[in-house]
Amino acid sequence: MRVQQPVRLDDYSEPQPDLVVVLPRQDFYRARHPGPADTLLIVEVSQSSLRFDRNVKVPLYARHQVPEVWLMDVEHYRIHFFRSLRDGTYTDVSFTDNPAAVALSALPGVTVDLSGLFPS
Repeated sequence: MRVQQPVRLDDYSEPQPDLVVVLPRQDFYRARHPGPADTLLIVEVSQSSLRFDRNVKVPLYARHQVPEVWLMDVEHYRIHFFRSLRDGTYTDVSFTDNPAAVALSALPGVTVDLSGLFPS
C-alpha cells in the first residue's frame, strides 16, 4: 500500500492518490513509481474535490487501465465505486451510503470492512 505517493500513468501524468494498493515488488518501488499495470486499487478521499476527482481523475485512471477506483465522499458519507473497464471507461459504477464489507475486484476473495468508516 502507498499513501499519497505518485502513480506514473504516462510521461505527462503522475497523480498522487490518497491510497493505492499495488502489486508487491522486491524494491518496494524505490527504483520507479508504480504504473497502471502495478496498481490494483486507487482510493481518493474527496472532501472538497469530489467533482474534480469524479470528472477528471476517474476518467484519467480508466484511460490508463487502473482496474478499480473508490471515491470517498466525506461530505455526504458516501463511497463511489468504479470497476469493470471497457474501452477506457468504467462500466460498473455504483455507490453506497452504508458501507460494509467490500470485495476488491483485482483480488478475488479479499474484502475490506468499511462499516466503521463514516459516523452512523
